[in-house]
Amino acid sequence: MTELDRLLVQTFTRIFQPGEPVLEIGSHQLKAGGDASHDLRPFFPGRKYFGSDFSPGPGVDCAADATRLGIREQTVGTVVMVSTIEHVFRVFDAFEEISRVLAAHGAVVVTSHMDCGIHAYPSDYWRFTPEAFARLLDHFPAKIVGYQGLSYNPFVVFGIGFKEVPENFDQLAGRFRRELEQSMNAAKGALPMKSKMSRMRRLFLWRLFGSKDSFRKLRDEHVIGWHSQVTH
Repeated sequence: MTELDRLLVQTFTRIFQPGEPVLEIGSHQLKAGGDASHDLRPFFPGRKYFGSDFSPGPGVDCAADATRLGIREQTVGTVVMVSTIEHVFRVFDAFEEISRVLAAHGAVVVTSHMDCGIHAYPSDYWRFTPEAFARLLDHFPAKIVGYQGLSYNPFVVFGIGFKEVPENFDQLAGRFRRELEQSMNAAKGALPMKSKMSRMRRLFLWRLFGSKDSFRKLRDEHVIGWHSQVTH
């Protein structure tokens, strides 16, 4: 789970006030005993929350395949799937299953690494561009798609799809974009001084002696870009 994953879910919940129950797909907290930094439940206070993963473990309430969740149709208010879809081989089946279980007013939040090495859990199959997420969410009447990092080689790609267009969607989406950008800038400013100095040193050296791509990647690591905001 990335820093953006947490800030994205936190900002989404604060602004759009999503419905319950909340289903997290890929909820296994990999460190023994669980890992608080991987726990998204605090961002949904007072809401029923269920964690699902293909194998039991900390954070998992029900072991299930993402393509066969074993949940009745239109009974889930919100689906959260962060840093998980790249580990699901049958991607289209997973998105169809999400659509099936989401209630009429439901929403889905999905993220995935793009500029990242192989991280098998137990397998790592795919990398998604912003355009791919836009197409995978095409059947949702309202959606927001964006990315973290360089536009031509993002670190993380994310998408939010709504089964119904929320009231005042354009206004809420604009606020969401502004506040997520502000949160990422704040995260950059909150880095420990040692990390800031190391980052400045690397930027200086890479600008003089390194590749342009390495310099730009570090320079823009906290930048949020936007691919699309669509209603139809």
